[in-house]
Amino acid sequence: MTKLTEREIELLLKHYIGFDQHGFLTGFEEGDRLEAFLQVYCDLDIKPTSRIGAAVAREFVEILFEQTPTVQAKIVRTVLAGFPPDRYDGPHTRNALLHKKLSDVASRLESSTVLVEGVAPKSSSDVVQLALRDADYLISRGDARSAVAKTHTALHGHIKLMCDDESILYEDDVSLPKLFKLLRENHSSFQSTGLHQEKIDNVAKDLSTAMHSLNEIRNQASDAHPNDELLDVVDATLAINAMRTIIHYVEEKRSSRGGSLLDKLLRR
Repeated sequence: MTKLTEREIELLLKHYIGFDQHGFLTGFEEGDRLEAFLQVYCDLDIKPTSRIGAAVAREFVEILFEQTPTVQAKIVRTVLAGFPPDRYDGPHTRNALLHKKLSDVASRLESSTVLVEGVAPKSSSDVVQLALRDADYLISRGDARSAVAKTHTALHGHIKLMCDDESILYEDDVSLPKLFKLLRENHSSFQSTGLHQEKIDNVAKDLSTAMHSLNEIRNQASDAHPNDELLDVVDATLAINAMRTIIHYVEEKRSSRGGSLLDKLLRR
């Protein structure tokens, strides 16, 4: 996921919209104007808190940094529509060339690879939570390749914790695929007998097969080790999406079946 860079935000705000001699962003001198721009013109549920002056511009920068690429693209395109190159109040750098450059930036943001939404397990170890936060930060900075190893650590650690919760034994150096197999075969949350359970079991087995490749990717194509060649961004995103999907799956299984304290007590 490639978000706006600091340089692109500078081009948008300083060189395209422009600042006046007081450091106020042209057209956004008051917080109410920024609020109307975001809520009315961009159709975003964002309510700025700054009321006037340079603080409004600073909050606009913070808002831009926080958004997904899709939302960033919407903001950029709305700026371009509201501030055409021939508008009278802009800096001399607000011209057709910069308009085209920022339009291309918006196109890039709109075509950014979509990631499966991250999930924060309700109960997990500090190591898992830290790995998830680190991965989310790296992804937000457009560095999916460096997030592969962190996501793998989070997945491996969380499945270990789920096994520990139900006293499922495993070896210290157990691999991720084997750990997932132990979880599916022994954890109470996975003991379903529904009409389509056989099909779901086949999907889960395929996930186990994928985990063998994810292990190899983590060890041989990520920055977990000093490997000569890392995954490209698209392939790194595929690996992260696969691992996030598994985290979603095991966490939802735990939450929907036997995840509460009452359920655990009743099973004993």
